[in-house]
Amino acid sequence: MAYIPLEDIAKVIGEDNVQLLIDTFTGDKTYFRRTFMNIQSRNKAIMDDYYSNNADRRKLAKKYGLSIGRIDQIIKEEAEQRMNKHKI
Repeated sequence: MAYIPLEDIAKVIGEDNVQLLIDTFTGDKTYFRRTFMNIQSRNKAIMDDYYSNNADRRKLAKKYGLSIGRIDQIIKEEAEQRMNKHKI
């Protein structure tokens, strides 16, 4: 995890917003995902790419900023959910 100086963040979002972040999250380690997309939407997009575009796992990992292992886990979990949904 990289350290980003607050001054660099202020250049992007402004000093008032940096102060708001400090006031809200002081003392916490904060992680920002690569996209603002919620996880369910991201996983659906991954599965759509996987099935529709025949994208390989390595390309999916790069596109979504995830490890290949995490892509494998998402594919497995989503496939299990689809199978359970269609059980009679």
